[in-house]
Amino acid sequence: MFVGAIQRIAQNKKIKIRLTYLMVDNYPGRKRLRLKDYDYNQSGAYFITICTQRRNCWLGEIKDGSMLFSSAGKITGEEWIRTAELRSYILLDEYIIMPNHPHGIIIITEKDKATQRVATTRLTPDSLGSIIGQFKSIVTKGLRSIGLSDFCWLRNYYEHVIRNESDLNDIREYISYNSQKWLEDHENPSIQTGYTVISNKT
Repeated sequence: MFVGAIQRIAQNKKIKIRLTYLMVDNYPGRKRLRLKDYDYNQSGAYFITICTQRRNCWLGEIKDGSMLFSSAGKITGEEWIRTAELRSYILLDEYIIMPNHPHGIIIITEKDKATQRVATTRLTPDSLGSIIGQFKSIVTKGLRSIGLSDFCWLRNYYEHVIRNESDLNDIREYISYNSQKWLEDHENPSIQTGYTVISNKT
């Protein structure tokens, strides 16, 4: 299962992170995408949601409150884990793969001073945007290689800058119960209008 398999790693390592007191918007009703003038290269904790195009359910389905993964969902979960395995400055906390979106907490740790960057509007290799972009690209290539030629993510993604320990714990709880509340989830295409449901169960 890909529900927080390494969810408490940040607590188990003595690593210095800065929980910023800024926020993009209140989850789960997310509208605004990026925080103006915020440096996404700096250390911090972020709640991330990445949706498939038109909220199509490529990644699996929910039955009796539990997520049943398709091949696409398994590949997505494996690549999410690799996000931290390939980057020494990244830690993963609670996460879940849902039928049409992964939710997860990504922690960018303090980098070596030699790699610190000044705030910039450009997408840099170790920024949050670059990490998510690479994740989306690799998953898309993987899914298309198994015959899902129409698979596509939404162009952008949603993030919430985690403000403090209380915020962090609230988000962990939201993620952990997400599959049980699928029938109420605003990302569920069955309660959306204007979306076509495509389910891939292979």
